[in-house]
Order: sequence, then structure tokens, then C-alpha cells
Amino acid sequence: MYRIEKTNDLKGAYTWYCSFFEAGTWPGEDQEFWLVRDETAAIVGFCSAIYWPELNCVFLSSSAVASRCRGSKLQRRLIDVRMRWAKKLEARFAVTYVAVDNYASVRNLFARGFRALWLPKRKWHMLWKGIDHGEKQEPELFLKMKRKVFG
Repeated sequence: MYRIEKTNDLKGAYTWYCSFFEAGTWPGEDQEFWLVRDETAAIVGFCSAIYWPELNCVFLSSSAVASRCRGSKLQRRLIDVRMRWAKKLEARFAVTYVAVDNYASVRNLFARGFRALWLPKRKWHMLWKGIDHGEKQEPELFLKMKRKVFG
């Protein structure tokens, strides 16, 4: 069984992040971080997100699961925990990006309701999901999110 916990331990989050990603890609200390622990309390997964108040949007900035735990739907649970956090913040959208050849992540994001916002002729797909608060979603915000993520 796996347990997902929000953490304020930035040093621990950074160490674990660097075991999966290049150190220069660290999303920053202004993020929220969650760790996944197995039954022995070992860290086997990680994710981060940030709230952008100017867009009323949450950016799912990174996620990774230890190879020995893949296939256990942990990435979907990491998407879910961040979407619950976004809903508590009353964010209107969530946005993320994924490498075009990362089929497992694309599949998991689609399974959780994310849709392609922009498919550049580059190595990344940008995906979005509206958060239902009973109001109409405004398409012009998508362009602002695209500029925020890709410049």
C-alpha cells in the first residue's frame, strides 16, 4: 500500500527530485510538494504543483514514480491529489506539459480528464483540465496559460 503526503521538507523533495530529473530543472521552492511512501516508509514517488493566482490556475509541474512501482496507478493518484488541492483553492483550471514520447503520462493525464491544449512541433504537449465550480470556462485563459508555461 502507498501513502501520499504533502511535505514542507524542501531538502528532501529536492533530493528525491534530482534522482529522477536534472538538477537544473528544479521547479522551485514556491511549489507545493507531495511524496509517496511505501509500506516501509521509503519514498517511491513525488509530485509538485504551483498556484498562479493571476490566472486562477494550478500548474502541475512535475511527477515521478519509482520504476518498481509503475503500473500501480500511482501517477493517477498524484494527479488526483493535486486536482483536489486545486479545487480547494477554487482554481478554475489546471495545466501541465508532458514529453510527446512519454506515453504512460499522456495516457494517465487523459484518463484523468486532461485534454490537449496545444500540440507544438516540439518535444512537449501542453494539456489542461477545467475545474468545475459551476461556472463557464473562458477560452482566452488558455492562451495566457500557454504563454505562462512556454513563454
